[in-house]
Amino acid sequence: MLRTVVLLVTCSSVLYDVRGYPDALFNGAARMRACDNLSPNHGVGPQMSPSPYLLDVNFPYWMPDEGLSLTLKGLNGNSFRGFMIQARTRRTPSKMIGHFVTVDGTRTNCEGNRALTHSNNDDKHFLRLRWNAPSTVLSGDVQFLYTVVKDKNTFWVNQTSAFLPTYYDYVARPDTTTPTDKYQISAAHPISTNISLFIILLALLF
Repeated sequence: MLRTVVLLVTCSSVLYDVRGYPDALFNGAARMRACDNLSPNHGVGPQMSPSPYLLDVNFPYWMPDEGLSLTLKGLNGNSFRGFMIQARTRRTPSKMIGHFVTVDGTRTNCEGNRALTHSNNDDKHFLRLRWNAPSTVLSGDVQFLYTVVKDKNTFWVNQTSAFLPTYYDYVARPDTTTPTDKYQISAAHPISTNISLFIILLALLF
C-alpha cells in the first residue's frame, strides 16, 4: 500500500514537471498570492527585459455596463502558455473591478471571478478577450494589469496597459474627439485646407 502511494506521488510530480508551470498556474495558495501581485511564485524571478507580448485595447475609454475587446498577443512570433489579467483603478489600485468573459482556453479566477487566466497549457500566439465594465463611472480611470508566461522559468509580471478614462472624462478633455469624430475630421481636413489655399492665392493675384 505504501509503495502504491509513493508511486502515485512520484507520477504526479513527474506529470507536473513535464507539463510545466502554465497548466497549474494560479492554483491553491499560489493562486491567492497571484491574485494580489500577479506573480506565479515559481521560485524564480520574472524577466526584467522588455516583454515580447502586447495587450491591445479596442477603445481609448470605457463606459458603464459596456464591454471592451482586448487582444493579448506575442510579438515577433513569440507564443505563451499561461497568463493572468485583471482590471484595476487609479483611485483604488488594490481593487479589481469589472468582469471578464471566458473564451476557449480560459477561465475566471480570484475573488468574485474578476480575473481571467488560462485553462490549458497549449502554446498560444494571441487571445481575444472581453471585459465587461462596472455599472458606475465612480471607479474613474481603469488600467489592465497582466502577467504572461512563456514557460515555467520565463515570465513577465505586472505588465500594464495605459489608463483608460471614462467616456465622459474622455470627451471633456480639450481637443479630444471620439474615434468616429476623428475619422470625420480627418476626411474633411484636406477639403478645408484646399479652400484656404485657394483664398490665399486669390488675395495674392488681386
